[in-house]
Amino acid sequence: MTSLIQNEQVVPARTSSITAEQIRKLYDDGTRAIRNEQLQYAENACYIEGEQWVYRHSTRQEILSLPRDPKKVRATIPRLGPESRRIMAKLLRRPLVFEVDPDPPDDETIRGARLAEGVLTDLARVQKWERLREQVAWSAWKGGTAALCLDWDTSAGRYLGQTISGRDMAQGDVRISALAITEIATEPGTRDIERAYKWVKAEAMPPTEAKKLFGLPKLPPANASSALTPIQAKLARGTNGQLPLNLTLVLTYYERPSTENRRGTVATSIGDEIVDGPYPWPFPFTDRLNLVRVTETIVEGRWTGRTVVSDAVPVQTALNHSWTSTLEHLKQAGNARVQGNSAEQHNAETWTDEPGEFIFYDNDKWEWFGPTPMPEWWMRTPGELAAAMDDILGVHDISRGAAPPNIQSGAGLAILAEQDDSPTGRFAQIIAEAFGDLATMVLQTYEARVPPEETRYAKIHVPGYVSEKFSWHGESFAGQTTARVPFDAVAPINEAARFARAQFFVASKIITTPRQLSSYLDLPGLGGDFITSIDPNVTKARRENYQLAGGDRVSRQHSTIMRS
Repeated sequence: MTSLIQNEQVVPARTSSITAEQIRKLYDDGTRAIRNEQLQYAENACYIEGEQWVYRHSTRQEILSLPRDPKKVRATIPRLGPESRRIMAKLLRRPLVFEVDPDPPDDETIRGARLAEGVLTDLARVQKWERLREQVAWSAWKGGTAALCLDWDTSAGRYLGQTISGRDMAQGDVRISALAITEIATEPGTRDIERAYKWVKAEAMPPTEAKKLFGLPKLPPANASSALTPIQAKLARGTNGQLPLNLTLVLTYYERPSTENRRGTVATSIGDEIVDGPYPWPFPFTDRLNLVRVTETIVEGRWTGRTVVSDAVPVQTALNHSWTSTLEHLKQAGNARVQGNSAEQHNAETWTDEPGEFIFYDNDKWEWFGPTPMPEWWMRTPGELAAAMDDILGVHDISRGAAPPNIQSGAGLAILAEQDDSPTGRFAQIIAEAFGDLATMVLQTYEARVPPEETRYAKIHVPGYVSEKFSWHGESFAGQTTARVPFDAVAPINEAARFARAQFFVASKIITTPRQLSSYLDLPGLGGDFITSIDPNVTKARRENYQLAGGDRVSRQHSTIMRS
């Protein structure tokens, strides 16, 4: 839910005189400043989806399809889509893992940190953060920039009743959304959108959903089609060229507290009307906005980034043209025929395009002639373009599971695999840092907005034990709200290389226990019943971690705390 409705009996007054026209002006100015990035996002999205015969119209600021001659061959060799899916599969292979490092090493702080980890893990499972991670990764891959937005949804959680105006109100909970570059706007010239003072989120939804969401007396106008920029309209049409539905454009304005507006502002507009708010800033943090930026490649001096897909698009275009020229040549001059006497020219109307066709004439001379051979550079060009795209995207034979012909050793393959993973690894690190910042904001929000009288429950799972619920509230974290996603836990890995190293470590007696082996391999099968059955220390440590996350105290004298 987009709405940030506060309890009207608690929030005494509205804080700003923001108007729908001002929100729309900020949105229009912000999108105009990043029009080139939005165009690039639209073009890259078309190429990845397989619609590759398009061009950028400089005057109309739109992505248009090239007209097609039905008599001509137009080949599409989709390399960007398959290679992008391969990169995403490698990037998102390992699930998110959250860690909250305790500040002082006392039992109460450690228990609060473990509890915060359990709450984050359960929240990520319930709200399907892995899907959000995939969405934000694809958006950043296509447009260079994406964002994770944090909202406080007052309709989530246990139902409490209705406000004075008749809106449903519940305990409230956080809601996370993944946004593309076409759904974000801020003041032109902003260098760091996370530390800016205001921004606008754009959403398109069915009018009936908007009516229920904001408690409107009548259906709002389906203005998304007319209000969208040409770039956004192209994306909404998809590859079939038709708008899927008549949608309503919803703009949500966020302004964090400052000297000019000490309480901040959150308001939502549809058309020329404010449908929700303005209300005070609902988050405990005031030094940043409620979004986290994700960039594929950082651009100095701008909050927007860029992506290597933009570098691969011209190569994909050249590859399509190369194959189109080859196939057109094959169509027009690819058949071998028999040359005959010109006296039989009147029979030419009966000839066909069948290869090796026999033609009879009154002459003893027979002569075959074949198609003109293509020059070597012509034949070599498609392969060279494909190799250039592999270098741009960082995808080679070893990424596809094929070993180079001149390398046979396991060590050599491991080195190549590690180098091949380097570009993807950097992108994975950026996403991990973004989810770490997001998790920190979530914990800070829970700490401020979940009082002890609103005890909540989460589910924790420890390998070898039955999942159980545990209670928590904001003070249960003991101030431990700084979370992170360890890069080592989500970095792309090569399983064959890892197993080879593990065998070397075991043979060299660097790894001497099953616990060390399972920790290094990081495999679920070896981290459960097998290890706990042969290593009682692991069993005890995991049991104590489970007790800490559930709120039980553990005696320091007998504690064997470790991260499971």
